[in-house]
Amino acid sequence: MDFVYDSFYAGVSRGGVLIHLKHAPKTVSDRAYRKEHEHLDAYVAVAGVEALYQELQSRGARITKPLGPRPWAHTDFYVEDPDGYILCFSEETA
Repeated sequence: MDFVYDSFYAGVSRGGVLIHLKHAPKTVSDRAYRKEHEHLDAYVAVAGVEALYQELQSRGARITKPLGPRPWAHTDFYVEDPDGYILCFSEETA
């Protein structure tokens, strides 16, 4: 494990791939709250985030936060999976 934050959020990496994971309840009200407040269930660092965004958008993915630059020197977007989990795909820009 690369890091743990407050026992509910952690990052793991292997072979140059970094994934952030967050322990999240699965109730309907918890899912709604998490979506409303943009709480991530998974963070995935990628290369080529713009191409991935276009591909997922063209395949009908449920984009909940459009592709855009972020103040922390990344470009990312959020997708909601069929189970209501919020996934962030992000690329470092600096």
